[in-house]
Amino acid sequence: MTDTAAAPGSIGSVRVKLRYFSSVGAAAGRNEEEIELPRDCTVFELMETLSNKYGRAFRDEIFLRSETALRDDLIISIDGVVADHTRAKKSAVGSGANIDLFTTFPGGG
Repeated sequence: MTDTAAAPGSIGSVRVKLRYFSSVGAAAGRNEEEIELPRDCTVFELMETLSNKYGRAFRDEIFLRSETALRDDLIISIDGVVADHTRAKKSAVGSGANIDLFTTFPGGG
């Protein structure tokens, strides 16, 4: 899927709420938004859609240099559950999902 979000109210679409944190939010230039996607949109396709929408800086926060895999330090939380990157190309985004995107924070104790 390389198209942007689905047409509002289109049959077979799902609406999701996205929240952006840390450097992902800075690259998107916003903290949150709601978008419609095709019903069968996968997590990976959602990341591609957002990268096409927000450009190179956002893409660099999401994908490895090869652009065929998600960055290891990217956290995708869907309804409070961290998504498994190895299943991102197979896992569909559900209607009404709340999705948080952020990168891990350096440091710690």
